[in-house]
Amino acid sequence: MVTKILLKKRQCTLKVGATVASPDTDNTLYDQITDIVTGGVTAWMEEATVTFPDGPVEKVDFTGEDANDFQNQDLEEQSWDVAKASLKFVYSPVDTDKTPTALFASGSGTAITTEEKRYQYGSSAAANLRAKRGVGLEYTDGTKIIDIGFNNSYWTIKDVSITGNRYLVTVEGVCLPKDFYEETQAA
Repeated sequence: MVTKILLKKRQCTLKVGATVASPDTDNTLYDQITDIVTGGVTAWMEEATVTFPDGPVEKVDFTGEDANDFQNQDLEEQSWDVAKASLKFVYSPVDTDKTPTALFASGSGTAITTEEKRYQYGSSAAANLRAKRGVGLEYTDGTKIIDIGFNNSYWTIKDVSITGNRYLVTVEGVCLPKDFYEETQAA
């Protein structure tokens, strides 16, 4: 069974940064992510759906019966699936160099002029390599806090709408189960 969480509007903050090489146990992954943008990303979450890794278990049949006269069977764990997220947020970049593309999907970009950069997809050039990111979501309803972390994760930009200096961005991301973290406040 796959566990999904739908986080409510405006109760979730977003942090995008480089991956965390060795997450420690003294701080949440959210706190360990270093923002790509100085001062952090200010994003107003419209919708966040998180799908936890799925670890299916299958029944395996064998011939004969066991010592209690039941059919000889066992349970076998299958490989865990990836963790996934779909995020839709409003973002107003202070630094125009940190467009949604620069935050989520691409490398450092290729300088065109001193003020402009070009990002391309699918290129193996160092400036355009798909970047792994550390992405943290912090959800609070005013009393409880849940942090969800995607470390060493890949993100795909699905949709960007621009109005004035505001982006409405939809992204989807995946990471391996070992790089997915759910952290809750102790009771």
